Amino acid sequence: MLFAVDTETTGLNPYLGAKPFAIVVKGDADYEDYFLKNPNCEPKPYMVVGEDDILQFSLMLQSPHYSKVFHNAKFDIQMLAPMKVDGEIHDTMIMAAVYNPDETSKALKRLAEKYLGADVNEEKELKEYMRKHKLGNDYAAVPRETMEPYALKDVEYTLGLYEFYKSKGVLDNPIYKIEMKLLQVLIAMQKRGALLDIEYLEAQKDNCEKRLAELNAQIQIEYGDINVLSNKQLGKFLFDEEKIQCNAYSQAGNPVLDDYNLKQYDHPIIPIVSEMRDMTKCLNTYVSGLLEGADKEGVIHCDFFQVGAKTGRFSCRQPNLQNIPRGGSVDVRRAFICRPDYTNYYFDYSQIELRILAHYSKEQKMIDELSRADGDLHGMTAELIFGEDFTKEQRDIAKRINFGIVYGIGPKHFCEVLNQSYPDSNYTYTSAKSFIDRYYHNYYEVRKFTWNVPRRILEKGFVQDIFGRKYTCDKNMTYKSVNYLIQGCAAGVLKDAMIKVHSLLRDTKSNILLCIHDELVIEIHKDEETLVPQIKKMMEDYKTFRVPITCNVVKTETNWSEKA
Repeated sequence: MLFAVDTETTGLNPYLGAKPFAIVVKGDADYEDYFLKNPNCEPKPYMVVGEDDILQFSLMLQSPHYSKVFHNAKFDIQMLAPMKVDGEIHDTMIMAAVYNPDETSKALKRLAEKYLGADVNEEKELKEYMRKHKLGNDYAAVPRETMEPYALKDVEYTLGLYEFYKSKGVLDNPIYKIEMKLLQVLIAMQKRGALLDIEYLEAQKDNCEKRLAELNAQIQIEYGDINVLSNKQLGKFLFDEEKIQCNAYSQAGNPVLDDYNLKQYDHPIIPIVSEMRDMTKCLNTYVSGLLEGADKEGVIHCDFFQVGAKTGRFSCRQPNLQNIPRGGSVDVRRAFICRPDYTNYYFDYSQIELRILAHYSKEQKMIDELSRADGDLHGMTAELIFGEDFTKEQRDIAKRINFGIVYGIGPKHFCEVLNQSYPDSNYTYTSAKSFIDRYYHNYYEVRKFTWNVPRRILEKGFVQDIFGRKYTCDKNMTYKSVNYLIQGCAAGVLKDAMIKVHSLLRDTKSNILLCIHDELVIEIHKDEETLVPQIKKMMEDYKTFRVPITCNVVKTETNWSEKA
């Protein structure tokens, strides 16, 4: 038997007080037949929390005899806590991503419209009711007779989408099976969360606000009433009032004033603007965001999204840990601290994308270098391009080419990247192109690989990695296909490792905390240090690929910033 479940909630974050005010259920044909014979134990299709009896529903959630279907199961399962969800679980949002990685929207109603031919006007009617009665986003204030028909449609759509995707073979897709195993890992990670140093963040918030006030006052005194954080006002000041020649325009004809282009101009206001931009972003995006998102215990429960990118790579929201900078106006990483009795270990896959590139391209020089314990791929690339007496800057250029090839970098963009990093070197398009040409001359198998992957997509419609994930792209976007394959395969390695490590830690005090790029952050209890070499061995792979997949391990007993 199988039933679909949806929760109507007072908010989106269960760790900041949001909770379900209604639970909605709809079963399949077997479910309905069973309760036709046993009507006394059937839960209501629409249950108001605190009013209706949800005991039978709670028992059904825990029963292995029922399969449960959700749309965004991670959200609903966390909202349903402390009720436990056991047995077979399915998620139509993950099904949507597996069935069509290019799906423009995985929202329930958009999918119901597209695949079930559903008329979803009830959402518009509900929104109109809320607007008319000035309820804002307070769904809990909507009367039951208005809310119930709307909510029942959601589980109807969820059940319909499950049957649709099942008929398309999604349940048997190996990627779907991996993603559903990973779901439980992410729920555990979000529940545990990462501990923050709230006092440090509050002090940094005060410092940022004070410094911004000083900078703003300096601008008012020296340059008048101008909001330098407005590109329109800044452009008018620089190019109309100060008569500076504008060097870059957008397609709409407006001055381009991003950090790179701004620093091309010589004016004393530029350093002030740069500092204000950096400080404002740090304050609004990170410092205030972390303070507002932390629970009463000072723990931030990040929202990990496993199907956000078509490659299968993780994204992270509230906050986006992937983009937290090193250093800067405020050392935000300093705010992520270890719990008492715990040490945070960072298991970072070493050059995983380059290793996968070597595997798929069969480039023997790369394979040999990456297979050596003391191998230095960037040094070898620098020597091949620049000769054995290469400089530190040339080694860095080689490193940037190695990684840039994965992302399909071209001479124009590469030239811009080099000039941002080395503004005194004045690299040209021609020099950037010559570096890339020399790279491909020495790594000809990589050159052939970057030709063959787009060709294969044009011929077959997709390429597939070793985990079974298929990658597609439009004809005019095939230059991205190499990146899709390599990034997606790297994501598969990481997800497979997370599932294994989570299983290892199930009956321990230690926990996976975060996933940042190609790195797992795992807190190890002081009594369980012997787990560290076990985890490292479990994450590494010396058999599947032509080169070993290895990970580096560092630790900190204080905070993320102190990581070696």
